[in-house]
Amino acid sequence: MQLIGMVRHGTCVHTRLQLNDLYDGELRAPTEARVRRHLAGCHLCFRALARLETTIADIGRLRLLATPELAGLRDRIERRIAESPADDAGSGGGVG
Repeated sequence: MQLIGMVRHGTCVHTRLQLNDLYDGELRAPTEARVRRHLAGCHLCFRALARLETTIADIGRLRLLATPELAGLRDRIERRIAESPADDAGSGGGVG
């Protein structure tokens, strides 16, 4: 995490170090309130939280793509298409 040029009296550093715990719901109430107050007034730290949330969401989507159930999915679909009867075009399930 790059903090140079984004520090407001040390509060930004302190806040950024607590963003993961805030996201995970692991901060005690007084600390959470202090971090949220800072986020409300600091667009740089608020954007850092937004980037964290986006990154975590992206990682979650990547995990979905990497599940064993999806391994080889494209191959299975292409094999099924190749195995389906060619004269089945009137069924509405054809490609194109």
